[in-house]
Amino acid sequence: MRDVRLGDFFDAVAAHWGGSGERVVLASNYIANDLVNLLRDDTVRDSEMRPEITISAEYFGKIINMLADGTVSSRSGKDILAAAIESGEDPEKIAQEKGLLQIRDTDQLAAIVDAVIQANTSVVADYKAGKQAALQFLVGQGMKMSRGVANPGALIELFRGRLS
Repeated sequence: MRDVRLGDFFDAVAAHWGGSGERVVLASNYIANDLVNLLRDDTVRDSEMRPEITISAEYFGKIINMLADGTVSSRSGKDILAAAIESGEDPEKIAQEKGLLQIRDTDQLAAIVDAVIQANTSVVADYKAGKQAALQFLVGQGMKMSRGVANPGALIELFRGRLS
């Protein structure tokens, strides 16, 4: 796709980070996939994009920063982007109001891990017997319990610590 608006938008976003690095790559991917899809009519195949990109480079950059910092998950980032395009609100405000910020507090995560372990004793036994896939199931249950806002890497570490 060749659209000058997208190129200019990317340049404006990338300027926040000096034009290189992990965040620029992440921004490029989100522009090429998620932003383009949100700016098209999803009911019409291969439809044209809206005439305007309805999110500022500053707000888009905030979403990329939240993703790169681990403040929000990829799924939450997509939801925040959609909401910001529709409402024009600050992505940080959207994330907070919708409860999309990842849980990083160890005490909160530990409570989730303990509850998942108690509710899934047979899976815990499988994990202790060497079945690594059981750990992914437990992490998935932790993500479900937290409504997708727990930090999955932190959950993995807590499960390993509790189950070793």
